[in-house]
Amino acid sequence: MATRLAPLTPALRVAIAEIEVTDEQRGYRGTPSFAAFLAEAPQHPTFEVRAILDDARCVGFLSAGHEPNEPRRRWIPLVVVDRAAQGRGHGRAALEVVIAEARAAGATPIGLSYHPRNLVEAWLVLQPA
Repeated sequence: MATRLAPLTPALRVAIAEIEVTDEQRGYRGTPSFAAFLAEAPQHPTFEVRAILDDARCVGFLSAGHEPNEPRRRWIPLVVVDRAAQGRGHGRAALEVVIAEARAAGATPIGLSYHPRNLVEAWLVLQPA
């Protein structure tokens, strides 16, 4: 597994729109679809959506950034991994990259949104660094 993050391209936007999550995970976010999330992303210019790749295959995406008036306070509001790729460390690896980038930029604190019923994500968030 070679997990890495990539900026969005037209092909990656299509791949992200086709990501499937588990039935339970569908209820975690208010956005009706990932395509709708991508369409709304330009409304938040201080956040960046990046694809999560396993080698060259898109297995998910995340959004990370900061509020316009708080550039040192970073936020990761969304991490999504396709259900076929879950449990392989892609989400954790992507988070580690984004957190390292934020720390290198002097960000403090770094927040992560997660749904309280998503026990796997909660476990990842609560693990010591």
